[in-house]
Amino acid sequence: MKWRDRIRYNLVTLKYGIPSLRKLQSQMLVFHLGHDKIIGWENGLPVRGLLVPAEFSPAFVNSGARMFNSLKYGLRYPGLTTLAVTARCNCRCKHCAATVYPGKDLPGEVWKRVIEESIMLGVFTIVFEGGEPLLRRDLPELISHVDQEYAIPVIYTNGFLLEERIKELKRSGLNRVYVSIDFPDEKRHDEHRGLKGLFKKALKGIEAAKRERMLVGLSTFSSPERFSSGVLEEMMELGVKLGVNEIAVFDALPAGCLKERKDLKRRDREYERKLRGFMEEWWKREDVPGVWWYGHLRSFYGCGCPAGVTMFHVSNNGDVTPCDGVTMKFGSVLEEDLESIWIRMSRYGWKRREEKGPFCWLQDEE
Repeated sequence: MKWRDRIRYNLVTLKYGIPSLRKLQSQMLVFHLGHDKIIGWENGLPVRGLLVPAEFSPAFVNSGARMFNSLKYGLRYPGLTTLAVTARCNCRCKHCAATVYPGKDLPGEVWKRVIEESIMLGVFTIVFEGGEPLLRRDLPELISHVDQEYAIPVIYTNGFLLEERIKELKRSGLNRVYVSIDFPDEKRHDEHRGLKGLFKKALKGIEAAKRERMLVGLSTFSSPERFSSGVLEEMMELGVKLGVNEIAVFDALPAGCLKERKDLKRRDREYERKLRGFMEEWWKREDVPGVWWYGHLRSFYGCGCPAGVTMFHVSNNGDVTPCDGVTMKFGSVLEEDLESIWIRMSRYGWKRREEKGPFCWLQDEE
């Protein structure tokens, strides 16, 4: 290449290349999150979603390298895992989709091995859940076992014990926490979760996490009745009022306490259309935090249901399933390594996607 051509190419790259890459990045974020807002900062780096590593961080670079290898070599890496570190819970939520498995909770040493093997598989987001994960005394020890050069730790909690444990969680390296809230007032929330005083405790937990400069998400759920009654909108406004970094909205699915809800097995197209319009309005608003809607991710608009395709779940007793709502077991970490289980699961998951589309496992009947 002549020196004039090289200079001209560099100038063209500056003018068109960098803006094009930014547009590509923005569109990729929209496919995944529904928006491309910066919702917070972590170690001086921008964060777009609580389940996504901060841009330019070591875990972010690792995730990009894994995706490149996936495209180049056809390897199917998982990006996220949810670990139900305990089946114990101090709530009795009426909508809970978590499946409790028989047997004792895995000991800490086994969970540490699971964390190590998950990272070796390519996982860059490790979510600690339950039950209620804060009922486990060694949770900070498990969190600190996550090598943050490769993956980020996140917890989902009802918030009851969050304020009193926030210091040790911060020392363990935790910087991202979701607090689940179902209603914007004490009476309805505590009644729905079956634990008096929970609402106040959850709000105190959120404030404690914010004081520690953690990234905080409010996790709630949508259903046709909650959407039509205005409860979902109330929850969004609560998130704005509390000043959280992200509002995560999950869909009520026919699992756990709702497994008999046959209506949830059918895709209500009109409800989905209205809910998407509602979410799009919130994505556009600049005065609100990030809004992450699971229904977008698992749709054709997004990436499709990730269960068994880019994620897996490890239950309290070691059973490995596509997600915490699907009970189809592909193996146990007490009997074999995660790599063998993942290869078996992903082979089935991708075949299922080719045959049935990108939609939720729990709606397979339709």
